[in-house]
Amino acid sequence: MFSSIRAWIFPQASAPGDIHDPNAFVAAFGSLSDRQWLRTLLSSIRKPVQRGLALPGFPPATVQRNFVGSADDAALREAARFYAIVKKYCGELDVPLRGTSRVLDFGVGWGRILRFFLKDVAVSGLYGADVDADVLDTCRAIGVRGTLFQTQATGRLEYPDGYFDVVYAYSVFSHLSEAAHLFWIEELARVLRPGGILIVTTEARHFFEFCASLQGKPPESGWHRSLAAAFPDPAAAMRQYDAGHFVYAPTGGGDFRDASFYGEAAIPRAYVERVWTKFLDLRCFIDDRKLFWQALIVMQAR
Repeated sequence: MFSSIRAWIFPQASAPGDIHDPNAFVAAFGSLSDRQWLRTLLSSIRKPVQRGLALPGFPPATVQRNFVGSADDAALREAARFYAIVKKYCGELDVPLRGTSRVLDFGVGWGRILRFFLKDVAVSGLYGADVDADVLDTCRAIGVRGTLFQTQATGRLEYPDGYFDVVYAYSVFSHLSEAAHLFWIEELARVLRPGGILIVTTEARHFFEFCASLQGKPPESGWHRSLAAAFPDPAAAMRQYDAGHFVYAPTGGGDFRDASFYGEAAIPRAYVERVWTKFLDLRCFIDDRKLFWQALIVMQAR
């Protein structure tokens, strides 16, 4: 099961504007609109201290792109769209974000999304998990706020039942094997309080069309080379998806993400309705590439 968790609570290092009051960011920025908050975070790329507080920094652009496909302004604007979706469903499903809320970013990466919640939730209520120890080191180096901890591919979280109000996972379930993702759906359902919400993204049907478009062409990147080979018969993969099956290619993804649990995954609504609802209630499944490239799934704890 889960062998160890390394946890760090920020801020730990002294920097201009750093303080140790977990409510300081809510007090300083909580009155801002989400649009104003985005402008503040965009400004922090070049001016990290805002209103006397040091906001989280940014790793080199190459590191950002390796994780999320974009950097700086573009990366934050994409994160802002997802943050708005999370807040929308928190309001609609009666789980409003408060200073006392507990929010878990499952697959925190370099912390581009978690920072958005500094306006709404005390630092003591922000959590970020990742399988990658190196990216957690990056989070520490750039001053990402919250309790950060490393997970294994599968392993029980060291938090009690019903601990979190909100859990989100952006572009995580688009990569997990069927066994790994089922483990985590059950485990994340366990740590959600009754009525708490889980919001995740996964690859949608058009992902197979994209993979097919890469076949027979000189690859623009290692990622494109991997996708071109992931599904040798994209039409067959689409038929599987349309039949309501979990579709997965075990490509692997670096030192901390081997092919035993990591690859390219697409999860159709029918599969969610048939399998995920054993643990959580389905509230929404959105497949609209105008909103996000990936499909969005909203679940609620009973």
